[in-house]
Amino acid sequence: MMGKTQEMGNRKEPRYSMFSNRGVHYFRYLVSLILIMLLPLVVLSFYFNARFMVKFYEEVYETVDMELQQISIQIDEHIGQMREASMRLSLDPAVKNALKVDSPYRLKQTMDFLAILNSANDNYDEIILNPKERRYLVTSSTTWNREFFYDHNFTEERRDEAKKLLERRDIPNSSTVAIPGASLSHYFKDSILYVFPFLSGYGSSSGTIIFLVSLRTFDTLISTRLNNYNAQIFITDASGNLLFTNSAADDFAKYRNSRGFEKRSISSKNGWTYYAFLSKSQTTFAQVDRLMKEYLVLVLLLLVVGAIAIHFLQRINYAPIKNLSDKAKELVPEQSTNNEFQKISAAIEFLSIRSSSLESTLEENVAAIKNSRINRLINGGYQSLEDFNLDNNDLNMNLSHSFSAILLLLLSSPIQNTLDYAESLRRRLSSYNLFYTTGINREQLVFILNTEENSTPHELALKIQMLAKDDSISMTIGIGSTVKDIGKLAQSFIEATSALDYRFIKGSGTIIEFKEIIGRIGSVRLYPNAEILALSNALYSRNTESIMRSIDALILILHDDRLPIYLARSICSDIIQLIKKNYAGKETEDITLRLTKADSLEKVIHMAEEWKEIVRKTKASDHRPESTTMNKIKEYIDEHCLECEFSAYETASRFNMTLPVLSRSFKEYFDQNLIDYTTAIRMDTAKMLLEDQSISISDIAQKVGYYNLSSFTRRFKQNFGISPSEFRANAATFSSSR
Repeated sequence: MMGKTQEMGNRKEPRYSMFSNRGVHYFRYLVSLILIMLLPLVVLSFYFNARFMVKFYEEVYETVDMELQQISIQIDEHIGQMREASMRLSLDPAVKNALKVDSPYRLKQTMDFLAILNSANDNYDEIILNPKERRYLVTSSTTWNREFFYDHNFTEERRDEAKKLLERRDIPNSSTVAIPGASLSHYFKDSILYVFPFLSGYGSSSGTIIFLVSLRTFDTLISTRLNNYNAQIFITDASGNLLFTNSAADDFAKYRNSRGFEKRSISSKNGWTYYAFLSKSQTTFAQVDRLMKEYLVLVLLLLVVGAIAIHFLQRINYAPIKNLSDKAKELVPEQSTNNEFQKISAAIEFLSIRSSSLESTLEENVAAIKNSRINRLINGGYQSLEDFNLDNNDLNMNLSHSFSAILLLLLSSPIQNTLDYAESLRRRLSSYNLFYTTGINREQLVFILNTEENSTPHELALKIQMLAKDDSISMTIGIGSTVKDIGKLAQSFIEATSALDYRFIKGSGTIIEFKEIIGRIGSVRLYPNAEILALSNALYSRNTESIMRSIDALILILHDDRLPIYLARSICSDIIQLIKKNYAGKETEDITLRLTKADSLEKVIHMAEEWKEIVRKTKASDHRPESTTMNKIKEYIDEHCLECEFSAYETASRFNMTLPVLSRSFKEYFDQNLIDYTTAIRMDTAKMLLEDQSISISDIAQKVGYYNLSSFTRRFKQNFGISPSEFRANAATFSSSR
């Protein structure tokens, strides 16, 4: 023992990795679930990139293009305003005066007009009047010596070119001439000069009018429109000269050769070209790219987290399948497959075959027990309806009416399964309370009709013959008397047998009632009613000497050669039933069959002599049992009442008493009916078993003594008000809430 204990203590439990001991379906489901999660995320990512990102870039490009056109329009409007201003200057007398005077000191009126005009417009910073053939240039605040003006405000490289441009006399009024800030220095270096012709009254050029526009004006206009996109703006004139940029002038060629985004707008009025370059690395696009990368990282993170969550949830959800697979392996260990469902399918098939076999065996057992109880009823084993119902309540057999009769069916030829055919007849005659068993051979069926007093067995016999005719079966039916005391059903059976023997006279395929035979031979007068009554009184008084005397008197009547055999059987049956009612200890379920086989008076008399000997050797069983005996009976019931084969009748026989005596004594000693006591034990056990969800309700029914699930369900509902399945559901809910 110690060696075993030590061996168990040293034994190491097998260790499994995360994915070990998993079947093929575990990985199929795991991969399937991950793919189900992956595909929407991948599709969503491509959709986000294809729709959102592309749409974003398209909107940005469209917006930049639109804003660039707006800048072009606004600059064209400014140029148009300057052109209108130059025309006003050309027509003003004060300005024309500058063409006539030789001294700049006489230009005060011209300067004042220029100042008024300059202050009225924010689009330019200064207006410079350049009259031809004069030594000076006039502004709104001062005058410039012509040579000093060129030397001081233009770079040396561009001075001659600028001078030539400003001194032109052929500038068209519709064209726009601009000098970029790159050509200027000192005071004008952060500006652009717009040059327009100074026209005389006859349309000839009298000089030029110069508008000085600060580069800040361009910066303000561009920043208002395109500052959010960090666009690099370049403006060139019709000749391709760079007029303005918010970047370095040298970057123009670099941006044009880059892979960035370029938008261009050409003014239809002056031929100027407006360029906007958006680098993919600029802030707006960089932020969007970063957002896209963060989104992809988030998708990957979700995939990882989702895969981990799916794995653990799959382990939880897979547990029932794993348990079923393990159980299936235990049931069918020779399986070599790693497919869980194949294992479970093989186990289900195995259990199905086994269940069918068990069900067939169970049905056979139930049928055998029912046959045994019906034979006991026919042989007078039950003395009252209550005794029969008490012993057979769990088999769904109940005598609900007071009167009963025997119908004995003799088939013209044997059929394959007599009991199956009897069950078929019973179902088709469901309006009758019928019980059946086999007779003394395969051609006989015994039907017990439990009926009301005014019902006639003959009507039932007619219906049975009609059904048999539909089934192409010919039969003869013998009907015994209708009796109120079920202890006398044996008498009805003997009568039905005797009626069936009369077929040799009346013919096969007919219905024969026992009363027909009595009516024909007038044998009613021969029946020893007085002697039977004397035996009954003697048994009731428990006077052994009187009992023996009464039996001898009846046996003497049986020796009369003139007595018909059927009447001898009836007299012997009454003797036996009266003795059985008062004496216990001998199980005699074949009495009636033996009597029907007794074809001579000698055999009938021999059976009566056997029962006389039983009386002589046995004490009457109606005495009150001792308390020790009742305690043993209670212990026996506690131990065996959960068995399906348990029978109150057999329990009484085991302790040498009749069923009525057992029922009465149990009530007196324990203050509870026997059937209530056994039912309480069964129901309490059923409640306990129902809390175990692994046991089926049909198995529980059998574990507590019920062959029939419907009988168990009905009894459970009678006791507790709810069905077993409802009780189990409530128990599971209560357990989970705790």
